[in-house]
Amino acid sequence: MNKKTIAIILILIYHAIWAVLEGYYQTSNWIYLFPLVLSAVTGVWGFWSENKEVKELKESEKRSHEDTQKLVKQEAKTTKEENELTNRIHTDNLLNIQFNRFLESQKLDRALLLKELEGNKVETLYIVKQKEGGEEKPLKDRIKLLGFKNVTYGDWILPPKKLKNKTILHKKNGVKQWVEENLINDIDLDEFVNSVLIVNLSNIYDEEKGDNSRARKIIGGVLKPADFTSKDKLLSEIHKKENISFREIIQIPFLDTLVDSEHPQISEQIKKLNSEIIKEIKKRLSLDKLNTTDLMKLEKGDLEKILKNLGVKSFKITSDNILMNVQLINSYLNLDNK
Repeated sequence: MNKKTIAIILILIYHAIWAVLEGYYQTSNWIYLFPLVLSAVTGVWGFWSENKEVKELKESEKRSHEDTQKLVKQEAKTTKEENELTNRIHTDNLLNIQFNRFLESQKLDRALLLKELEGNKVETLYIVKQKEGGEEKPLKDRIKLLGFKNVTYGDWILPPKKLKNKTILHKKNGVKQWVEENLINDIDLDEFVNSVLIVNLSNIYDEEKGDNSRARKIIGGVLKPADFTSKDKLLSEIHKKENISFREIIQIPFLDTLVDSEHPQISEQIKKLNSEIIKEIKKRLSLDKLNTTDLMKLEKGDLEKILKNLGVKSFKITSDNILMNVQLINSYLNLDNK
């Protein structure tokens, strides 16, 4: 039983006591105020943690945005600092994916997104990127760092909520300025062509055809509810309906969300096999219930074996992705938000 439910039960008990006292004594004695004071204190105790969590969520998103800007502008002094900033940004992107996956499981689908767009002009940035040669792909890494989502091949779209400075959309040479300050800052792009466009999502024909593991519709496919509506607003609605906290949400083992976004085909396969993989992991760890962070107890070789036995061809890449992202989630739960 969670704190919210306990608080409601206690408040009802206090009011019952108040009613009994009133029925017996029918006076204006100060003692009648005592149950009311207890109710107020209990209400704060039961509901304050949720408000605190929403506040933490906002602060985490703000910190992630500041970290992104700091890293892009190369203000970090050492490699260690750069790695810490990168991890925080990747963690925020990972939490967004996990949160969106939970909303999908709650049947908050494309209809909700279309309703959010109705009557509103929602614009964001869209990148058409040419293939980078060589093993290192600095531009692709920067695009992912900024929070863009892969649509197909070299096409990337920025979730509207990730675009903090919307003045660039209507400022003369605003997109060019954004590209220079955020996208290609300190990146050597000799003989490279790249296009950045403004797209209006409220005026878009968005149909999915053919192989959906390659090209997917943007609204309801690549972009999810939390990409349009703030997480704290959605979280408040979830509290009313499901009594589940953000911490509990990111502990739900949706293993496909732990696969890098540049491997959509692998992610889709893991999504279909999710329950079978979880069943095997629980058996291996002797657990009745599996939380995401329980995967920290799993040996890399054991996870590879489970994935391989279930027919996952890229089981080594998948295992690396999953275990690396579990570490980021574990760090978020144990360090940033104690």
